[in-house]
Amino acid sequence: MKEDVKRAFFSGVFLFVVGCIFGYLFETVLCFFQFGKYESRKGLIYGPFNVIYGFAFVLAPLLLKKEIKHPIKVTLLSFCYGGIYEYLCSWIQETFFGTISWDYRNQLFNFDGRTSVFMMGVWAIIGVFFMYLLYPIFLKIIAKIKRGFYLPLAVSFTILMGVDIFLSSFAMIREQERLKGQKPHTYFDEWIDQMYPSSVLDEVYPHRMEPDTLKELRFNQELHQESS
Repeated sequence: MKEDVKRAFFSGVFLFVVGCIFGYLFETVLCFFQFGKYESRKGLIYGPFNVIYGFAFVLAPLLLKKEIKHPIKVTLLSFCYGGIYEYLCSWIQETFFGTISWDYRNQLFNFDGRTSVFMMGVWAIIGVFFMYLLYPIFLKIIAKIKRGFYLPLAVSFTILMGVDIFLSSFAMIREQERLKGQKPHTYFDEWIDQMYPSSVLDEVYPHRMEPDTLKELRFNQELHQESS
């Protein structure tokens, strides 16, 4: 593997991890100011990670770096890309894992409750903050890491995050199967059921909502609109 490829691989992995941690801290602080309480806003079972922001941090330079000399374009693109990205993340979570973590139907100009004009504005601010402040600092840190050290570190991060993502995803999938009355088919299924029952997942993801809850929210919202 060539040296520039190794460094690019490490940069992507490290940026993903930094984004995951940033997302966890950002969402936790935001939750505190909104509701006046601490609530776990993790995206994975282990560690202070929110993968939505991790992938966003990796995608942002790829989508915005060419326009870095044009702040207005960066802002507008962050606005549009952020809305599309958040909508897709919500759809993927509900489609494949049977839950949702946010619903913006109480906001004006929302799109199926998955994102809204207001949240797209938040993504625009995050995009500008990231590209003009965090990303340059990140590049300086990466440049100082010694040759031959970053590849083992990147591989270690990849393995640890990969295991965490796999277990977290499979635990949520198995929960949906249990709710549907599907019994475990393998020893691994049984192990997942024992290690990550719904009580554990409720502690890790206290803000998530089940599809039935979502339907109820949508039904109440429609009734409110009809009566108003």
